[in-house]
Amino acid sequence: MHLGLTYFLTMYLAGIHPGWGVIVSPIIMYFVGWALYKLVINKVVDRDLFISILATFGIAIVMQQLMNFIFGADVVVAQSEYGTTMLFDNSVTLPNSKIFLFTNDMRIANLWTFNKNENLIISDGYTNAIKDKEIVESLVIGLKLTGINRTEFKKILDFKGPHYTQRNPLIQHLFNYKYQANKFYQFSSNKHYTSDELDRIKNTSPLRVMANILPQDEKNKFLKAFDNTSVNENSYKDFIIILNTKLIPDFLINKNYNNFSTLYKKDDYIFLKKD
Repeated sequence: MHLGLTYFLTMYLAGIHPGWGVIVSPIIMYFVGWALYKLVINKVVDRDLFISILATFGIAIVMQQLMNFIFGADVVVAQSEYGTTMLFDNSVTLPNSKIFLFTNDMRIANLWTFNKNENLIISDGYTNAIKDKEIVESLVIGLKLTGINRTEFKKILDFKGPHYTQRNPLIQHLFNYKYQANKFYQFSSNKHYTSDELDRIKNTSPLRVMANILPQDEKNKFLKAFDNTSVNENSYKDFIIILNTKLIPDFLINKNYNNFSTLYKKDDYIFLKKD
């Protein structure tokens, strides 16, 4: 720990920007380390191991308190100077805004929230600590805003992705480990899986904990949520969609998205903005 403290302290005292520290710090830290060894470590190296450990911890504590003395112990929030996120070779700009985003790509979602955009319609439970019911409802709202009907939603639930386990990418992203399906454990009883799915489960190693299959009884719950969830479109006037086409059924790629303008459509992505 004290090496990291040494790095920042020496950069500060030397008046060097941390960006140059990658080049300069090895030189400075060589002499700092040599001085610490001569003044402290060399005097206790032949003594009991416990004394050496106390000495190194003592150095770390002294340096930490010295930095507290210099900079203060108050929490300081570093504000980002970057107001936008550039995607697809700068073809698309994501500004800091109140626009609502619906995406099936985890990387896009992370970029969106990292740049302080709060209105992410779809999210998994691990990221936002929300309940399964809320995850399904947010999924349904996003799809309905996109113009997906019940029949299309069923096709999305039945979709088998490019992964060799044929897991559904969307369900995998939203629920991760919930619908495990391997020879050691499966989420539902056999009657809720097709014969092909049961064969796949039987041949899947228990070590493949992220291999999952959405059983029919759970699909029925998703469809019921689709039927019972209403959407007030006036609450989502500014709305964009970014779809990773590798992770969706083919019909969504060529679908006619009414009331949306296509801003970008290539390199495995579709970017739509509500008119």
